Amino acid sequence: DSGETCRSHLLAATEKCSAEERHFFDEEQKAVDLIKLVDRTLIPLANSESADAARRDNVLLAAIMKAVDMDPDALLNHPITDNWYETLHKRVSELFPQAYVKVYRNGVPTEEEYDLITAHDGHAKDEAEFMIPADKDHPEEGGARRLDIGLMRREAMVQY
Repeated sequence: DSGETCRSHLLAATEKCSAEERHFFDEEQKAVDLIKLVDRTLIPLANSESADAARRDNVLLAAIMKAVDMDPDALLNHPITDNWYETLHKRVSELFPQAYVKVYRNGVPTEEEYDLITAHDGHAKDEAEFMIPADKDHPEEGGARRLDIGLMRREAMVQY
C-alpha cells in the first residue's frame, strides 16, 4: 500500500516535468521494461529444457509478440494477410531506448545518454568500483567504495 502511494507521488511529480525531462523518464522506463522482458521472460524461455526446439521458438515468439501488444494466436494459428514481420520489427525496435541503439561515430553521448547507458550495466559498474582505504587514525570507520565514472562510461560503450 505504501509502495503504491510512493508510486503515485512519483508519477505526479513526473507529470510536472519539462518535455526534456519527460523524454529522459520515458527512455529510462524503456530500459527498465526491456531488462525485465529479457531477464524474466526471454532468457528463461531460451534456456528451458524443451526437447522440441520449434515449440520453444514458438513460445519465445509468442512472448515477444505479447510484450509489444500483438496477438500471437492471430498470427501463429491463422493465415496472415499483412506484413506482420514488419509490424513486429517496428514494435520490437521501439522497445529500445535511443541511447542503446545510437552509433556515436564522431561524437560522445550526452550526460543523459551516458546515464541511460550506464544505469543498468552491472559489468561497467563492477569494473569502475574501487575502495578508498580507511583513515589510519579512524580505522573503525572503514573504507569507502567509489566509482570511477570515466572508466564506467568507457566500459559501457561497445566499440565496433
